[in-house]
Amino acid sequence: MADEEIYKYDLLVPLEMPSPAEFWGTSWRAPFVRNGEVGFQFGVWEASYHRFQERPYIVVRTAASKDELAFLACRILRMIGRAAVKLDISIRPVRGPICFLRHGERADLSQLSGIPSEEVPDCSFPSETYSISLPVIHLSHALGFDEEVEDGQAHAEEEVYRVFSDVDFEASVTSRFISLSTILELMAERTQRDAEAVDLLSTWEKEAKAKNRHDLAQALNLMRHESIGSAIAKLVENAAVKASLPAEKVARYKTKARDAYRKRSSLLHAGVKVSVEELASLREIVRLILVGDTSGTGFTPIANKEWD
Repeated sequence: MADEEIYKYDLLVPLEMPSPAEFWGTSWRAPFVRNGEVGFQFGVWEASYHRFQERPYIVVRTAASKDELAFLACRILRMIGRAAVKLDISIRPVRGPICFLRHGERADLSQLSGIPSEEVPDCSFPSETYSISLPVIHLSHALGFDEEVEDGQAHAEEEVYRVFSDVDFEASVTSRFISLSTILELMAERTQRDAEAVDLLSTWEKEAKAKNRHDLAQALNLMRHESIGSAIAKLVENAAVKASLPAEKVARYKTKARDAYRKRSSLLHAGVKVSVEELASLREIVRLILVGDTSGTGFTPIANKEWD
């Protein structure tokens, strides 16, 4: 009988996290514990978090067929991406095709692995000099329960979460700032200006073309939609109102978002630098938009490079 007819598979997902970040808790399978196993709830599935020679990975107990697991993997990776935003730390899962293992085979940390249910292969990675640990229940709460979304929305969310998951692996404050700014631009939707404004712009565009000023005609055409700065401000305002923030905080976040976008636009000029405070402010805005939270977590000092 073929392997896929014999086995039900769990998904092993190797993770990359800034090395000071860690989760702790207790195993649900004691005394049968391997690789520092910590049990937690991953949405509707039981799961375990492991660290072998300082390399983290999780096993999601899907008990799925090969075809089912290939489908579920996309959902699981999207949930991890959203949890990373909620926890305010980059958690970057390995992506790509799933390697399905036989009983007793070791998982390669360069790829996702479909493992026969209840098996836990070993993994390894070098350590750093300090760490911050949170109870693994924080990871479970951040994962929550995945909501049903349309394919287009799921794809858009996955792209944004993927950018966020890369942020903490950027080497400098400036590169982190640029990545977070990119999220704002991806999320902002520029709407068309009101009918009166569009009519005026159309008239001016015709006049510019009549005088062979195609450069001005093109610029006027681009003005039919609101500026990206205005779209970002509206995005932030909607998120702040949805989070039930008071009016003064809504206004402050809109101002901070505009300032961040202007800063992003000027970074190519000589002498312009990004401070840790500016990075922290932008990250707060991004998390407000994505998960409706601005309070930070135990991992936030790592994320904001406060000790670098």
